Amino acid sequence: MMVRESKKTMILDAAIQVIEEDGITAVTFDSVAAAAGITRAGIIYHFPSRDDLIAAIHQRLADRWERQLEIACGKPTAEATSMERLTAYILTCSTAASRAEFQMMLDSQHTQHKAIWEDLIDRWT
Repeated sequence: MMVRESKKTMILDAAIQVIEEDGITAVTFDSVAAAAGITRAGIIYHFPSRDDLIAAIHQRLADRWERQLEIACGKPTAEATSMERLTAYILTCSTAASRAEFQMMLDSQHTQHKAIWEDLIDRWT
């Protein structure tokens, strides 16, 4: 039995694709709706404001980055030594980040979303 992807996940993946292709400023309800193949109202149902959508994108990408760190480490951060965490962080950082990840990390430095990325980095370094 195949698990159905949630609408929120589908919307976030479409928004990330918009960022990959055209940058953060291109993220609008209309551009994400077109990329996701759903209506603008469908986006607004799940994300009432653009800031809600942007915050969710930050969290989705940070969660994805954390999974990459855990794979590189071979275990969750709570089970890893400080040297294992740092080694995993260096290995993960040495691989190319996607355009969306890079842009969102940079964008977060000037927004309220900075804590999402700082918390992740603090856990691993």
